[in-house]
Amino acid sequence: MTETVYMEILSTLSEIAERVFCCMRFSMEKIKPTIGFIGAGVTGTALACQLWQHGYNVVAVNSRSISSAERLAAHVRNCTVCQTPQEVADSAQAVFITTPDDLIESVAAGLRWHPDQLIIHCSGV
Repeated sequence: MTETVYMEILSTLSEIAERVFCCMRFSMEKIKPTIGFIGAGVTGTALACQLWQHGYNVVAVNSRSISSAERLAAHVRNCTVCQTPQEVADSAQAVFITTPDDLIESVAAGLRWHPDQLIIHCSGV
């Protein structure tokens, strides 16, 4: 994928994320949970950047590719690159799973979740 195509996709996802956050704002604005991302591809990066730009505290990211996690963290101040998905789950009150669809179930099942933790998956199906 060329950098231009990547940036176009990121821009489109950012616009979609903006609409989603307008809807989410009503439920999340009062509590402003700390947020983590498992999966730092185009979707995870777009969502994390939009949340951060809207004042949410994105604190942790993990990805199969350390360079993807580092790229996301470079765009979001105070976001830590975690070595494991469990570190993200232990660091955030709300966790977005933005992995490929075929990995969502195994990622979610392989973690020890905390009481009252919000888990959001971003399946394309």
